[in-house]
Amino acid sequence: MKILDNKAYNLELLLSLSKNRYTVPKFIFFSKKDWQLKKSKITQIINNKFNQNIIIRSASFDEDALLVNAGKYSSYVIKKNKFSKINYFVDLVTSEFKNLEDIFIVQEFINNVSLSGVIFTKDLNKRKYYYVINYDSSKKTNLITSGIKNPTIKTFYLRKNSKNIPKNFIKLIEICKFLEKKLKNENLDLEFCVKKNEVYILQIRNLPISKIISQVAQPSTITNIKKKIDNILKIKDTLIGNKNYLSNMADWNPVEILGSSPSKLALSLYKELITNDIWSKQRHEYGYFDVRPNVLMYDIYGIPYIDIKVDINSFIPKNLNKNISKKLINFYLSKLDAQPEIHDQVEFKLFPSFVGDFDKELKGIISKNEFIDLKLKVNSIVNKIINDNYIKKENDKIDFFLKKINDIKDSNQHPINKIFYYNYYLKEYGTLPFAGLARSAFISKYICNKLIDEKIVDKKVIDNFYGSFSTITSKINNDYNNYLNKKITKNNFLKKYGHLRPSTYDISCNSYEENFQKYFNNKEIYNYKKKSFSFKKNDYYKIDLYFKRHKLKFNSKKFLKFCKLSTEMREESKFHFTKGIDLIFKELKLLFQEMNIRQDLIKHVDYNLILNAFSKLSPVRLRNTINKTIDESILEQKEASKIIYPDFIKDSTAIDYFYRKNQAGNFYGFNNIVGGLIVYNPDLKQNFSNKIVMIENADPGYDFIFTNNIMGLITKNGGPNSHMAIRCSELNITSIIGIGEENYNFISQKKRIVINPEESIYEII
Repeated sequence: MKILDNKAYNLELLLSLSKNRYTVPKFIFFSKKDWQLKKSKITQIINNKFNQNIIIRSASFDEDALLVNAGKYSSYVIKKNKFSKINYFVDLVTSEFKNLEDIFIVQEFINNVSLSGVIFTKDLNKRKYYYVINYDSSKKTNLITSGIKNPTIKTFYLRKNSKNIPKNFIKLIEICKFLEKKLKNENLDLEFCVKKNEVYILQIRNLPISKIISQVAQPSTITNIKKKIDNILKIKDTLIGNKNYLSNMADWNPVEILGSSPSKLALSLYKELITNDIWSKQRHEYGYFDVRPNVLMYDIYGIPYIDIKVDINSFIPKNLNKNISKKLINFYLSKLDAQPEIHDQVEFKLFPSFVGDFDKELKGIISKNEFIDLKLKVNSIVNKIINDNYIKKENDKIDFFLKKINDIKDSNQHPINKIFYYNYYLKEYGTLPFAGLARSAFISKYICNKLIDEKIVDKKVIDNFYGSFSTITSKINNDYNNYLNKKITKNNFLKKYGHLRPSTYDISCNSYEENFQKYFNNKEIYNYKKKSFSFKKNDYYKIDLYFKRHKLKFNSKKFLKFCKLSTEMREESKFHFTKGIDLIFKELKLLFQEMNIRQDLIKHVDYNLILNAFSKLSPVRLRNTINKTIDESILEQKEASKIIYPDFIKDSTAIDYFYRKNQAGNFYGFNNIVGGLIVYNPDLKQNFSNKIVMIENADPGYDFIFTNNIMGLITKNGGPNSHMAIRCSELNITSIIGIGEENYNFISQKKRIVINPEESIYEII
């Protein structure tokens, strides 16, 4: 049996199959042609059939043909005492139809529901074997399908083979399984609501046709992943905390930089350069607790996750009383347990990077004397970082790094030797000072947020301050304009910026040098207008009083200079250390050419295998080992691609089912915009001029986009201190950074959007 192509006919089919398993609200339907010929008769039929509120909705054939047209047509709820307006509302609905055969449905309206939403019997994006339920508890039955922005919407994911199902969804899943079996169709889209434990199915249709043929993950894969999660989350004796979690967007947010499913090379390179020990070495050098040898990030079947307990422990001042540390860490872990949606803002929402007044949150956790000790230890780190000129020390390391990699580049060493030496200097004098500058920039942002929260300075003032910064993005834009004006050559431009690529750690992604025409195809000269900015005397005065009250050993001018410089140098240092990554990639390509292995397979190699070859393997053994590793990596990636991974993991049951809450995103810019949407596609040459561009990650390698006179930017991933947040503040580009998986996927199917950054809202049009 097959679902028909129209919601109205499908309701009849649903009704015939129901047999007390679910309820189909009373309905009747007519074509636009019928309505035009027999308007008064149909109105009378409707009046006679319904004794309660009704909803008039479309069943247009083109709406059912494409999911992206869901919500395209209007629907109207009519109360029983307003039935005199039936003609008016039916006219409104049918006026949107292009075809006389298009149908409108009149259906009993179920109000005061406890739950409503839409169920997909496969994941929409990749057709993975999951039940996906977008649901809402606002007592309205049409918010999800209407396309209206609704922050109360949540999404529930259930792996189809899982026997582990939450109680509140058991009946819905049983209905889905029944309909899939009866209709011999695994690709269904059901709209539902629940009232007093009774399930109503409001409509059903096919999911859009897809060429993607998905497969079910092996039971052994699921078992192994669960075992690994359980093992990671076990209590670590060297750390404080009575529980633990995993996050793909906490400190060093791997999904923002690597994407949700990075290659083996990208993931292992990121671990080697940053998350194994460089990040913790930097924290300890700045005065924080030494969490080594614990690593920050785990590879769970090719998917990166941050260990939250390790992360939070790394923010403790190294000389803080252990009893205070224990109270605070357990409190913050419990807070995260209750509010998992803040997992992407751990640095802002959990352990403080600067301590002001004894706030309500801490009063029930630690005593006043313990708070004084906490404040003294935390703020002494801030004093030291700002007063001891850490920024210059880190910048000197970067300068040394640039000299050393140039020396290595000019040498005649074998690719393996060069990679080994690049790796050493890249870690010690590239990513390590970058981590220090990133920490300094974060502390600056944290204190600025405190100034806003405690009403010392207005938010607009701080926003304008950040908008006055100049990072590498402005330099790229200016130099590209110079290139268009023939003031510099293409070679000169690429000598500076050719090493950049949209995904820094992805070797399969072309650098600017490798595909200049693809990235820089805009021929319009455009300069972003930067706003001039200066603090008022009263702002300096209020900040000085605030700092003095909290015994900080620097004044407002010194802090604001530090804030600007640390943020700018953070971006500059990343720009420089990525030169080392590009050089490693070049040597990897030479190595694979020497071994006669296809270069498109490099991304499947574990980076550590290459590093270890410096002292261990002969060329023949290395080639054999690499080929074996590639085969294993491809199989692992193929198997991992069958699974939908949660953003936040409390325990191993998250591999069976999990929830996602709509993310609001972080809004930047001062101008309301209305514009067309364009989703970045790495395989296409695209024109972004005067468009609102959508990209998944917030990697700074996307700087080329800003040479295209874009109207706005939306990213799936990214926090309030991400690289793209800094860039949009600097260039005053209206943007939403880190809008989340569900909203991103929804918006990317649409054509136009309104963004109001002042009110932090958007609307699909």
